[in-house]
Amino acid sequence: MPLRASILLSIATVLTLPAPAGAQVTSFDTSRSALPSRCVSIVGPLAPVSDSARSAAQLIAGRAQAASIVGDNAAATSLYQQAANLNPTDPSIAYALGREYEATHDERAMREYCRFLAINPGAAEASDVRQRIAELALALPPDTTVV
Repeated sequence: MPLRASILLSIATVLTLPAPAGAQVTSFDTSRSALPSRCVSIVGPLAPVSDSARSAAQLIAGRAQAASIVGDNAAATSLYQQAANLNPTDPSIAYALGREYEATHDERAMREYCRFLAINPGAAEASDVRQRIAELALALPPDTTVV
């Protein structure tokens, strides 16, 4: 599947997740100033994530981290993708998935870093992530933006 279609499908999937009763709505910071110019802001609030989905995502992310530590990037990436699908509002998962993609020179790293900044623009890692986006952008055509 082409990268653009994959990205759009991912966003569509996230935006159509059902909202569990009593779950908290998480909004992205969609202001243009919060994101680097290469990042296209993510629109509006995401569907709430249930506590069980959050817990499952954290367990999977823990397994992903263990795989990453032992150098199994393929397993780590796959597990972080699963965790991100369960909880697209977790900035630590977005950051870790971006790092895994970056380690294999996968251009999806930039998308995950943009998602990280959209979720948590004031994070301690934000300036590092902005720098990573700028470095990754050097390999892309000048007018490329990341959704």
